Amino acid sequence: MGGIRKSVFIASILLITTIFNAAMVTALDGDNDGIDDAVDDCPFAWGNSTIGYSGCPDGDGNGDPDFTNTQLSDWDDSMRALYSSDGSSRAVSWAPDSIYLAVGGGSDVILYTANGLTIATLFSFPDEYIRSLAFSPDG
Repeated sequence: MGGIRKSVFIASILLITTIFNAAMVTALDGDNDGIDDAVDDCPFAWGNSTIGYSGCPDGDGNGDPDFTNTQLSDWDDSMRALYSSDGSSRAVSWAPDSIYLAVGGGSDVILYTANGLTIATLFSFPDEYIRSLAFSPDG
């Protein structure tokens, strides 16, 4: 009789261990969107897309991830051109604070604000063509 009790006890321990371990095993889901990272096309971004890519951001809820939706722009509605030049612009550089934009076209370097207002022609090199621009890291 003692052997049967011992067998039942060991079987019970194995069953309980199996149940607790099964409850602790979960799929890896780093972005908590409910889709296992092994099949999540965007494992680092929460999303609910289902068409084409699983688990990617879908802001409009149509099933397609946002990055596959068509982006439409009507450039005819622009109020004015940010920069106009008789020649080609070969160099563009944003300031580290993202407030100013320097544009080099032909022999001139022109400084603009981020909303397109011309501040000044900074430099003019009559015998040279501007090919690159850079702001210093401290502005």
